[in-house]
Amino acid sequence: MARGIARRGADISNSRIEKVESSTGLIYTLAGNGIIGFSGDGGLATACSLNYPEGVALDSCGNVYIADFGNRRARKITFDTSCTSHAGESLFTRIVNNNITIYPNPVKDLLHIESKEDASCKLMTVVGTVLQQGTLNTGGNSISLKTIPVGMYIVEITGSKGNKTITRIVKE
Repeated sequence: MARGIARRGADISNSRIEKVESSTGLIYTLAGNGIIGFSGDGGLATACSLNYPEGVALDSCGNVYIADFGNRRARKITFDTSCTSHAGESLFTRIVNNNITIYPNPVKDLLHIESKEDASCKLMTVVGTVLQQGTLNTGGNSISLKTIPVGMYIVEITGSKGNKTITRIVKE
């Protein structure tokens, strides 16, 4: 794990993100003040309010991405502003499953999907509202996300043989 941290996780019931230090076993609050709500962007992470944080992911710079489910958005904690995570460098940039590769993640404007078979694709909100849907051809495909607001989304791809890939992406 990154930087000596054994585990990072969402404490849904206390609206906090915690880390467990691998060398000592001590638990620290990384983000969240324990009050359900939405506040604190641009400020101290431990002073922000979260609303049922469900998931946590790291990029290659050690930045933390939080799936703030109740607020229907992705939140980011930046630890090193001099480090830049580019496409291809993130720990969760490439999702590979069922002959499907999805990248980059997080994404700014253009999501790339490589498929080894023709497939159908849906882009949905985290509550299941379909925003875009269409067909993927065998090979490389790109989906424009320029008009989609910043946040967390679900991509569902169903191959011509019935295999399904469902994953979360973050739009920055």
